[in-house]
Amino acid sequence: MAELIPGRVTIDEGVPFGTGGGRRLHADVFTPPGGASAGAPGVVIVHGGGWREGDRSQLRSYGIQLARRGFVAAAIEYRLLAEAPWPAQIHDVKAAIRWMRANAPSLGIDPERTP
Repeated sequence: MAELIPGRVTIDEGVPFGTGGGRRLHADVFTPPGGASAGAPGVVIVHGGGWREGDRSQLRSYGIQLARRGFVAAAIEYRLLAEAPWPAQIHDVKAAIRWMRANAPSLGIDPERTP
């Protein structure tokens, strides 16, 4: 397991990453204490709930723990089944991954790095 980085994690809440079904989708981005280095690994975290329930706020503690270990984590939202039929949820997750890769330099991550 990665070593804990001392200090406070930076949390940017409600960062828009794309649109789905005509509405904006958001992520909460967790950055390691002291900021991300240019080569930090990035992680997209998706809440459970069988695509039927839940929201990104459930992932706050996971985002903080990942950032304390040097990851830049994005806890994302996606359209639930009540709002959009399958496979809209996967399209939203893929949009978040594309956004994270496209914004890798400003997020401080290496889009090719795997943990």
